[in-house]
Amino acid sequence: MVSLSILAMVLAISAAGFRPPSDEIKLNRKVSEFISRVSDARLKAIRSHRAVGIDVLDCGGELLAWSFYPDGTAIGPEICLAEGDRQETLVLSSLTGLVSRSSRDE
Repeated sequence: MVSLSILAMVLAISAAGFRPPSDEIKLNRKVSEFISRVSDARLKAIRSHRAVGIDVLDCGGELLAWSFYPDGTAIGPEICLAEGDRQETLVLSSLTGLVSRSSRDE
């Protein structure tokens, strides 16, 4: 009887670990991957002495482009990334080519 109780507790605890990742975790992963792409593109532009661009589909399904220049500057619109009911807007600094984040829930 005791062993069945212990087995039931172990199964209950392990079943909780099999839940899929939340929308917030998925969105954070998506944003982190995009910021990594941005950093790579900026670094490539600086090292190659040529402009480099990246494209991304935003929340509305619109294809948007960011461009990075050899002097570290950049140009591009705000980009919205979404996962489920979570959204995050990414803003590109034209002067530094760095990205800032601003979250909001729908």
